[in-house]
Amino acid sequence: MYKAEDLQNLQMKPRINDITLKVLSVIFKNENISPPTKIDCDIMFYSKAKNDNAIIHLGIKQDAQFGYYIPKTFFIEKVSSKQEDIYLSKQEEIEITVLNRTIML
Repeated sequence: MYKAEDLQNLQMKPRINDITLKVLSVIFKNENISPPTKIDCDIMFYSKAKNDNAIIHLGIKQDAQFGYYIPKTFFIEKVSSKQEDIYLSKQEEIEITVLNRTIML
């Protein structure tokens, strides 16, 4: 039997996998956003939600002590394209190549 929070996690897994497989990303700079935001990340991954007018965002920031990137923000914006998304439209696109994946629990 699943608890309510377990069911929510199961429903989100396919969407998170979509982000990690397609790897659409931008270098994220707060100064490119209007109105200002408190989002604190270096790179923003994003993916169009299937069958919905929304974009899923996952922001990561490099940890100064350990050197690897950790998730800092996750949200869904109800827009139909990257050009309409204030968090992505004025950011610099970057290409990410996945060499290997490490899952830490």
